[in-house]
Amino acid sequence: MNWRRSGLLAVAGALIARWYFGRLVASADAADRRGGETTPFFDRLLHGLRHRRRKNKIADSTGAAMTGGELLTRSLVLRRLLRRHALQPDEQHVGLLLPPTCAAIAANVALTLDRRVAVNLNYTLTSELLNSCIAQAGIRHVVTSRRFMERMPFNLDAELVYLEDYREKATPVDKVVGALQGYLLPIGLLQRLLGLHRIKNDDVLTVVQSADTTVLFRVFETTSGDGLFSVFDNTGLEVTRFTSVSGGKLSIGCNSPEHDLDLSSNAGGACNGGGSRSFIDAGSTSFTASSSRTLKENLMPVQVPNILDKISSVGVYNYDFIDGPKNKVGLMAEDFHTVLGNGSDKLINGQDVEMALWLAVQELTARNKELATRLADLEARLATDHGSNPQP
Repeated sequence: MNWRRSGLLAVAGALIARWYFGRLVASADAADRRGGETTPFFDRLLHGLRHRRRKNKIADSTGAAMTGGELLTRSLVLRRLLRRHALQPDEQHVGLLLPPTCAAIAANVALTLDRRVAVNLNYTLTSELLNSCIAQAGIRHVVTSRRFMERMPFNLDAELVYLEDYREKATPVDKVVGALQGYLLPIGLLQRLLGLHRIKNDDVLTVVQSADTTVLFRVFETTSGDGLFSVFDNTGLEVTRFTSVSGGKLSIGCNSPEHDLDLSSNAGGACNGGGSRSFIDAGSTSFTASSSRTLKENLMPVQVPNILDKISSVGVYNYDFIDGPKNKVGLMAEDFHTVLGNGSDKLINGQDVEMALWLAVQELTARNKELATRLADLEARLATDHGSNPQP
């Protein structure tokens, strides 16, 4: 009878655990649906990594690559190690001094999932400028690579945390927990377990410091439900904003995009709320841009005499970029610069080309009108001469 009793207890325990786990998942999902102050950034980040858990998500020039599952799992393991061996609970800003590699991305994700602010330091600066940045951000630890620091011998006023040293510190428990969280745990429950649901819309996401300038990145959720990514300078002034909505639409400089890519100068307002605006949708080959007289000033007509002759002297070439795409067709900036004379002789603005062709059409129209007038005059003279000297 003991084995029957043990079996029944095991089944009952499994059912209770399943019920309790289901309640936790339902609670987490309900909290996600309620929204509140939780930013959608982390939900999209975790869902994006989980969606590509078996497909490559990132890669770098060293040949390293990670799937979404590997990136999430390694970031979660690194988060546990940093909390246990290096970072203090009250340590909000953590420096990163790494080249653009998969390891740098994993470190950024690890710190973000730990609700800390990653401060990416510019490794092209001097030690003096880096220490100035470290002091401004109140950084106590800088995550870096031992191999990288051997090539870049900085003298920093912070304790260095070498990623290579943490490979041996990960225990089997760390790896198992990281794998369970990265591959199996429901996203809603994972967010609550990491405390991400407590992050407010106006919390700082990350800090980028270069020389003596500081740039803050914040994530928000607008009242319309848009996911908002805003950039501020060190005075607190908003520099620009990026907004995304369901369906994949993205805006820069405004809220509530109506097209796949919507750009506007209406900061803080809807993209269609006025101001200069440009947008483009998938399948389109050019932007649609606002061009009303009500948005412009200092209007001056453009006069380019003999523009047809100037355009005819500009050749069209097949070419390869020395360090870029091959087998292209186009104009040379130095040649086209002689047509309108404005802008750079190293770059070509597509609208300038269109306006040059528009002026050429106008000049061609004027020439055709002149020729038509001369032709009518000649026909009239011929008719008059024929009337004065009729054929016998």
